[in-house]
Amino acid sequence: MAIANILALFSSLLWGTSDFLGGTASRNRPAWVVLLWSQAIAFVAVALVAGIHGDLTHLHPGVWMLWALGAGLCGATGIICLYRALAEGRMGVVSPIVAMGVLVPFTAGLVAGEHLTNQHTLGVVAAIIGIVLASAPEVTGSAGWRPVAFAIAAAVLLGFSMLALARGAQGSVLVTLVIMRAVTALALPIAYLRSPAVRALPTRVLLLYGAIGVIEVIANLTFGYAYRVPGASLSLISVLGSLYPISTVLFAAIVHKERMAAVQYVGVTFALVGVSLVSA
Repeated sequence: MAIANILALFSSLLWGTSDFLGGTASRNRPAWVVLLWSQAIAFVAVALVAGIHGDLTHLHPGVWMLWALGAGLCGATGIICLYRALAEGRMGVVSPIVAMGVLVPFTAGLVAGEHLTNQHTLGVVAAIIGIVLASAPEVTGSAGWRPVAFAIAAAVLLGFSMLALARGAQGSVLVTLVIMRAVTALALPIAYLRSPAVRALPTRVLLLYGAIGVIEVIANLTFGYAYRVPGASLSLISVLGSLYPISTVLFAAIVHKERMAAVQYVGVTFALVGVSLVSA
């Protein structure tokens, strides 16, 4: 179980880093352009790794492939909503809202028969309270409801993507990621021919997009392997994997000099306490 927790925490760090870079990139170019290039580059990378590892030649078809496809569709749409939210709103507020998507796999784990101790339950409640408090200022702020609406949509979609990723990983983690990335990567050639915005990109921008995609793939990879650890609880690793707003907020504070309201600091504190209780 300790290994599963470490992998889930590492995936949250990587997701937060990718979200920050993706949100920042979406302030200069359309979110869908960032998504297409980052996911296409990630597809090439993970397909090469899967081919070298031999996963592509030793497939065992099953329902897990449908989960992988669902993870790709929900993940791609969710990322677009996330990037729009991050581009229009404050990163330190949008990210905690998106983190509520963890309720999807968390609830699925409970429905599947997983049982939590009182300490774990208290931790989950504290984390949810923290997310709500950290998100409250955005509703009355100058940014309005648009970034909040995008963030909520991203939360639901990415929550289902996380659940589908975990289920698909039971068949093959690498091939699940190949299918996930292929869903988006296949749209790049069409967009490349039809839109100048996709073609007119300098090399440094493509390198940034590649970093975004590769970091996100590694995050998915570590989360998928976390669920494959014997005895791993989907409910708990989902909560640990949802900590990515912390690293996103940290990067936003350092790079973009975003200032957080007092109630948001209280919310972050609640979230950290909740995480401590869950991971103890």
